[in-house]
Amino acid sequence: MRFESLSWLDDRICGPACRLLASGRRAPEKNAPASPPDHVLLVKLRGIGDIILAMPMMQALKESGTRITFVTGPANRDWLARQKCIDDLLVVDFQRVWRSPRIFSLLRRIRNLQVDACIDLTQSAHFSAILGYVSPAAMRIGFENRNRRKRNKNRMYTHLVPFSGSEHMAACFFDLLQPFGIRRPQPLRLQPPAYSSADIDAVSAFLRGAGCATAPLVGIHASGAIPAKRWPFSGWAEICGDLIHRGYAVIAVGGDGEQEAVASIAAAIGSRSPRFVNAAGRLTMMQLFALMPRLKFFVANDGGPMHVAAAAGLPTLGLFGPEVPRRYSPLNDSSLALYKGGDLACSPCSKPYEGSWPTCRRPLCLSAITPADVRRAIGDLEQRSAAPAGAGH
Repeated sequence: MRFESLSWLDDRICGPACRLLASGRRAPEKNAPASPPDHVLLVKLRGIGDIILAMPMMQALKESGTRITFVTGPANRDWLARQKCIDDLLVVDFQRVWRSPRIFSLLRRIRNLQVDACIDLTQSAHFSAILGYVSPAAMRIGFENRNRRKRNKNRMYTHLVPFSGSEHMAACFFDLLQPFGIRRPQPLRLQPPAYSSADIDAVSAFLRGAGCATAPLVGIHASGAIPAKRWPFSGWAEICGDLIHRGYAVIAVGGDGEQEAVASIAAAIGSRSPRFVNAAGRLTMMQLFALMPRLKFFVANDGGPMHVAAAAGLPTLGLFGPEVPRRYSPLNDSSLALYKGGDLACSPCSKPYEGSWPTCRRPLCLSAITPADVRRAIGDLEQRSAAPAGAGH
């Protein structure tokens, strides 16, 4: 189901449910910090990039002695099960569960969890707020949403954390620990997600089969689930053609639904396409993690794979338009972000903390980024990728 459809359903079905549950409740009050809980429930049903950015706060909770149960969707099942900071996983097929009697079974399971606190990692979803509300947690922590339509969602929490929209999301996620008196470290660093030796072997076999096991390899993520966040494919074809002409092999990653979009770039490259590998939908998430150390650098639209690359310490270039780099730039010292929407009244239009999402199909903010801009930034990435191992990370 498309993101826009899920958001619409959340507003139309779960919004009224929040209004009913919140009826007569007072707004959350500011309380003195409590000790870190023995057992916490974290809720984030989708958004691989956001979960990567939340892992530093999860690690801090784990180091405080807290047991973590994580509620998420099926797409995150396998890779989250391997992360050491997570003790238990509760997988919810959120695209189906709220349309069937299984919703009641899910709510009973959450109600029976022995948790002391619940932390909602979403910025605007009603459904996740409801899951925390039905838990037995005495503390329910979430972001304050400034959209008036979301005021009932805010009342589902016992502790609201202010959301300014001006800080990086990794820092915002860490601020959800404020009620426990856990301060975020300076600087804030991402951790590379765990994967197995079998994933390394699978990536090696994939690269051999693609004929690029020995070529210097560059990764790109040129598509994405939200069309408004895609840099034009014509620009991607030009940049990939340049990289191939200079001796690189280019591997394009993405999900199952992104194969056709990536194929259009390969077609535009033409005769140089044998060194362009369409890996969209052909690697698991953990294999994507295992691929990152094989790359010289990574160029991507604002999205999950960009944050995977940054967490791996890879020099990464993020292309931004509907969203701004100050909130979602690739977070390591070797990475860069391009954003040229500052002169446009409509950019940024991605403000989930206000219940606002990008909807345009031909975003001027991304079209303002030229291939020449990307070439210059790639030149900087190449210098950074040539730095001694560990420099800048």
